[in-house]
Amino acid sequence: MISTDFPEAFKRYDGDAELLAATAAIVVEDAPRELEQIVDALQSDDAAKLRASAHALKGMLMIFEHSAAVTGLQKIELSAAENDIPAARVMFDAVRTEIEASIAKIAAAI
Repeated sequence: MISTDFPEAFKRYDGDAELLAATAAIVVEDAPRELEQIVDALQSDDAAKLRASAHALKGMLMIFEHSAAVTGLQKIELSAAENDIPAARVMFDAVRTEIEASIAKIAAAI
C-alpha cells in the first residue's frame, strides 16, 4: 500500500494516498524510459543526454526516498556534467540494480 510503503512521501503529500498513487503510476510508466535513456547515453558517450536523464530519474525516485538510487543518480549526473563518462559508467554499474529495485518497489505499492 502506497501510504505504508512510503510514509514520508505520504506525509509530504498531506496524506493524499490517491495523489501519491497517481504520482507513483507516472513514475512507474516514465522511469524505465529514463533508465533506457541513461543506457543509450552511456553507450553513445552523450554527456548532455546522460545528465538530463539521470536528473529526471533522480527527481522521480527522490519523491519516494530511495537514497542509494538517488545518490547514485546524483553522482552520475555530476559525472556527466564534468563530461566524465567513464566515471558515470562505473557508478551506473554500481547502482543499476538499486534503481531497478526502487522502480519495482514503487510499482508494487500501487
